[in-house]
Amino acid sequence: MQIHVLYTAQLKNAAGVPGQIIDLPDQSTVRHLLEKIAEVHGEALRTMLFDSGGDLLPSVLLCLGDEQISIDHASPLSDGAELTLLSAISGG
Repeated sequence: MQIHVLYTAQLKNAAGVPGQIIDLPDQSTVRHLLEKIAEVHGEALRTMLFDSGGDLLPSVLLCLGDEQISIDHASPLSDGAELTLLSAISGG
């Protein structure tokens, strides 16, 4: 199946592209997708997504379609789904 991935802000810079299509086996989860993305783009993006224990950093927000989700989203992804990776921005 094909999943559309969109990157924003620093994640877009680390990935080197604003978006892409990732091929995954049927029944893949959000966690599978993020692990594949880190594998494809290497350490620069991996360190922006995951901590040293393999958990998603709290500064990364995930949106499946228009719904914010967690990395442990229960349902498998469906062909043609769109996942947006956002970097939470703080400041004052």
